[in-house]
Amino acid sequence: MKKLLVCIVLIFSLTAVTSCFANESVAIVEAKEKKKPKKSYALTWKGFKKRWKKEANYYEKTKDLDTIKNEAVKKTNMGPTKIGKINENIYVGLNTNRDADGDFGFVSVTGRIVNDGSKKSKKDNKDLNLALSLAVLTADPSLSQKKKVSIINDKLDIFGEFEDGEERTYSYKGITYKAKYDYKRSNYGTFTISVIEE
Repeated sequence: MKKLLVCIVLIFSLTAVTSCFANESVAIVEAKEKKKPKKSYALTWKGFKKRWKKEANYYEKTKDLDTIKNEAVKKTNMGPTKIGKINENIYVGLNTNRDADGDFGFVSVTGRIVNDGSKKSKKDNKDLNLALSLAVLTADPSLSQKKKVSIINDKLDIFGEFEDGEERTYSYKGITYKAKYDYKRSNYGTFTISVIEE
């Protein structure tokens, strides 16, 4: 009888100990599942400019577009937006959601396209197209180079012809890429690319 009681006590003790460990394991697994994966897209303004510079300096054609100068912070409904300038023709806007140094929700690059046939405007137009491409190359480092190039050349066709008011959109892995051309006057318009976290 004593042996039976000892066996029963041992079984209950082992069951209780095992169930304690099992519950802890379940709790840890549940906690891990609830934790959202950190998006590589989330980045501060300072971090974005650093990544932009690195990306621009990787390619010979974009080295002179590597620096974004701080211009202003504008308050918007979505949160503060940092405005930066690459040159007189190309501007970068980055929405930081919470504060001027917080993670961003979207970035846009915009500039003026001039079709007057001059050498200067041809160079400026080419630089703008390259800056628009850099926005795609910089925004999500988790994408392969092949995918980034596909978005630039195939999905948005940034270097192709755009009709007045035309917008091209492509969404992939929680990010939407938009390229838009707006006609303004007889020989110029604005060309913008936006990279938006969904």
